[in-house]
Amino acid sequence: MQQKDREFYYSVDVDCFGRLRNVVWVHSHSKVAYVICLDTTYLVNRYNMPFVGVNQHRQSILLGCALMSSEDITSYKIVLSTWLRGLNNVHLLAIMTDQCDSIKAAINAMMPNTVHRYCIWHMLAKLRTKLSRVLDGKIAKAEFKALVFDNINVVEFERRWTDYIKKYNLEERDWFYKLYLEKEKWVPVYLNDHFWDGMLSTQRSEGMHAFFDGFITRQSTLKLFVQQYELAIRAKFEKELEAEYRSRCFEPKCLSEFVWEEKFQTCYTREVFEFFQVQLRKLYHCEISTPEDHQAIAGVENYIILDYSFRRFNTRDPFVFTVEYTPIGEYLSCSCKWFETRGILCCHILKALSHRRINNVNERYILRRWRKDVVHPHLKRFFLGGYSRMTSEYMMYRELLKHFERVCDIALDTEVMRRYIKYHLNRLEHDLLNWDDDQMIIPDWEFEDTHDGEGEGEGDEVHKQLVEVELEVIGGVEVVGRCVGRGGGRGHGRGCGRGGGRGGGNTGLAEGIEQDDGTIPPQSSLPDLNDEANWEIEDLTV
Repeated sequence: MQQKDREFYYSVDVDCFGRLRNVVWVHSHSKVAYVICLDTTYLVNRYNMPFVGVNQHRQSILLGCALMSSEDITSYKIVLSTWLRGLNNVHLLAIMTDQCDSIKAAINAMMPNTVHRYCIWHMLAKLRTKLSRVLDGKIAKAEFKALVFDNINVVEFERRWTDYIKKYNLEERDWFYKLYLEKEKWVPVYLNDHFWDGMLSTQRSEGMHAFFDGFITRQSTLKLFVQQYELAIRAKFEKELEAEYRSRCFEPKCLSEFVWEEKFQTCYTREVFEFFQVQLRKLYHCEISTPEDHQAIAGVENYIILDYSFRRFNTRDPFVFTVEYTPIGEYLSCSCKWFETRGILCCHILKALSHRRINNVNERYILRRWRKDVVHPHLKRFFLGGYSRMTSEYMMYRELLKHFERVCDIALDTEVMRRYIKYHLNRLEHDLLNWDDDQMIIPDWEFEDTHDGEGEGEGDEVHKQLVEVELEVIGGVEVVGRCVGRGGGRGHGRGCGRGGGRGGGNTGLAEGIEQDDGTIPPQSSLPDLNDEANWEIEDLTV
């Protein structure tokens, strides 16, 4: 795995007898994920704890795994510390787990700044048992769900919780008391200021369970597990690559004439845009009103939104939300916290935009994680070994990447080479960003790759005689390059800079020459290497 993904990270923990105890590995795309779903129920007693996240297509992706011999605090600390090392000690923004004291203690110790959330599904699954002796248990269960999900703010939740406990005489039930003590780890109204992509439970991990069931069973040996795991990940990434293709090549149609919908269409991936359109449809189920004190705060406009797309428990009353709009800075917020938790504007804000006839939405409300124009290198890294449905564009990318990686491997040997590579990569980036077909000199020869185990022919010998590059260290700081053109005949012209030619030692356009102010001179001021007087260029400072 590490040969195919240079940023793949793993760690092995053994006991005093050298026996395998814990194994943790982290995929490269974990470094661009923000919400982690950690589940300890997968293949219990055999292979445990997958780390699951969400990609730009709202698909569940596996960020890493851990094989654990025990589920105590020490083991969880080892797993989390290894995870942090794999992420260069960058702490997660949020993590969701089962309600487990060992995991809780480990997260508090290793990730004190990470928001820790419990899976709410496991609590609701126990609710029927905990309310078994309560009169009208079904109604009590429905009211409990409404109590948890239908609250707009903390004050309302606290009031309704107190009323619920008194109504069903639950004051002496320890389970409900412990739930209340940890309410900030599972009640949505306490967690709505953090991004969760709409996750309330570890259903992402459970969906990953179903996916791996086609590859791994409880009877799988450790060797077979490793083999099947790689096949499963490859199949998962193929689906992600297919979603990337659909997103770039097939745009869903707009449902309205709103200018901001067209903007979202061009920015969002296909799946995210369709998710946004669900909110757009709900816009037509909302009513807006402007209260008399809608500008109670100077410069901030308040709007009351009645949402009829869903109703409160046991009533026909709509939900009431408040949207705030600040024209200076184009700030938007809604009391439903949909954008904060899911990264998509809610129907209530869209209603306010429509009411105010606002055409443009600030870029801050188009999250980078949902954009289709963002490059996701982990997709390409994983398929370096080949992909049967690889596009011609990706084949070209892979070919270039192969050469860049070879150069990087060589440059790792010495500090001089690393500085030399960084210097010329910076100049290369400058040239590409300021590309001009009329001024740039393009070699008229095709680069022949002779590093793949093929023997050297006569052309390679001629090429060796064409250009000689010498690197020296002056005072241990500066690198001096000398580019000397030699010989005749047909071969590749390769020098310290870009360019190439045929015969006569023509190295094309020399590079590595700076003006006194450190800037790159215009090409017209560079020496003509066709002139023998300019064949030797010394003191090229890196």
